[in-house]
Amino acid sequence: MVIFGLAIFSTTDVQGAFNGLAPFLSEAAAKQILGRLESRTAKDALSAEWEVVLMNALRSCGSIEIEPLLESGDGESRPDVLLRAHTVGSLAMLPPCYIEISAVSDDGYEDENPQRLFIEAFRRLLKRLRLPIERFRIDIHGAIQDKTNQKRQASELNNSNRREPIDWAKWFRGSTCNDKKMRLALPPKSQIEPLVGGKIARALRVVSDDPSRAHSIPIDDNGLLINIQYHPQGTGFSYGFPSYTTAYSLEYNAVANRLNAKADQLANASGIRGVILCDRGCDLLVDRGYPGPDGFRLRDVITNVLARRDEISFVVTYAIHQKVNGWGRYEGLELSVGAFYNPQKAASPVGEVELDALVRRISDNLPPPIEAPKNASSSFGRSRTPKFGKQAD
Repeated sequence: MVIFGLAIFSTTDVQGAFNGLAPFLSEAAAKQILGRLESRTAKDALSAEWEVVLMNALRSCGSIEIEPLLESGDGESRPDVLLRAHTVGSLAMLPPCYIEISAVSDDGYEDENPQRLFIEAFRRLLKRLRLPIERFRIDIHGAIQDKTNQKRQASELNNSNRREPIDWAKWFRGSTCNDKKMRLALPPKSQIEPLVGGKIARALRVVSDDPSRAHSIPIDDNGLLINIQYHPQGTGFSYGFPSYTTAYSLEYNAVANRLNAKADQLANASGIRGVILCDRGCDLLVDRGYPGPDGFRLRDVITNVLARRDEISFVVTYAIHQKVNGWGRYEGLELSVGAFYNPQKAASPVGEVELDALVRRISDNLPPPIEAPKNASSSFGRSRTPKFGKQAD
């Protein structure tokens, strides 16, 4: 069985959802889903969990067809689900709709900003040097990089000796839609250990030589820009860095990228078409509040996509966040849901009442999460021996 706590939902709930879904799956589809659930790769297994529990929840809304075949002159595609809603009750007015389910994460941002690897290497260094970790703080610098503007400048340089006019529309989409991301001032993963064991280890000699006084040690070397602070009376290790998962562009971010890909997949369908985005560790989906003067919120991003892509009738988001009481203490996990639609732009618009009924029915039939997605992903694979089947144990 899956070790408790290494997945987003409990093994019992995932097994139960799969058993309810099994009659609607072909033998090949059932084998494929089971293979992903039992995968040792977090991306495959956690995404499969979401698909299973969501498709099973859709059964409560009406009859479902898994991966219906859609053919057109441009080829064929298979959306995840075709839902034909109940003909009585609150969903009676909802037309048949094609639905894509997709789990979104910040994996790409984490690869580009390996702060976890850096902090782990720094912890090991302090242990090796026998320095008290609780007396240190690290501040990692960062800056917003505009790749669109960089490409435009490169194009200007390459065309400086030509008389041909530059097509600015090709390179420049406006400041809100440029490809802008926060990049931490950290080197690539392969260079972290050599830098920590070399430059930083040598810089910390001043602390070893005089541990009785405070030290501030700036380091700017080979892509690394940090400040190490040491306080003799420090009581806890801490570190800080600017948010690199904030959306600094309306078009170039994890949510917009996934929605555009799903719009392409739904292009062959006719009628109501929706996308359900679920949380595999995506800060933008959680929508933690004001992102700062340069950032955008989830609503901004989704509204921008819906205004441009008439293939999507609605978007539903499911995120997992920690509940916090009035004393600032964590009180477990809860699902957070969002629903977005665009009756003016969608080729096949859906009504607000119908969408509300659909979202409520799905939400009422989802199991409670047992682990935050990023925690589940980071701890994934340790002593993992998953075993699912068509029947519950």
